Amino acid sequence: MSDDTPTPSKPCGTDRLGDGRFAKGNPGGPGRPRGNAVTRSAAELDELGADIGRELMNVVIEQARAGNLKAAEIVLSRIWPARRGRPLAVDATPLKTIEDLVPAATSLTHAVLKGDVTPDEGRAFTSLMGMQCDLFTLVDFDRRLRAVDKVLEERERRERRERRERQ
Repeated sequence: MSDDTPTPSKPCGTDRLGDGRFAKGNPGGPGRPRGNAVTRSAAELDELGADIGRELMNVVIEQARAGNLKAAEIVLSRIWPARRGRPLAVDATPLKTIEDLVPAATSLTHAVLKGDVTPDEGRAFTSLMGMQCDLFTLVDFDRRLRAVDKVLEERERRERRERRERQ
């Protein structure tokens, strides 16, 4: 093997190892230069859209006034955008225990299957019920832990009392 063959442990230049990898501690180069062609063309498109946007909207408004329903739909969608969520009334008993979750989940599933509730809305409700289930589990765990602590404290008191009586 000749001496001029690069090796991983022998630096080749300042930032890279002999095999072309960056040396330890080197961030890997400067990255893509700012103001490249992609950024410039996106900025040019934004300027073009800003210049022509008002003119196009006026044309659409005039067409909507002339009776073009598609143009009217476009104008109305700009005035009243589609709602992302809606309040839903759900017929379910209040969730007071973990056992209340099963009928609520069943009711929700039926509402989604009937089409009264969208799958996305059902997913949001399911997430809320999951959080409620976690809360019930946490409260139950805390109650059990306190009961165990009480039993252990009572056992400890009894053992101390027995030791005193033996002495």
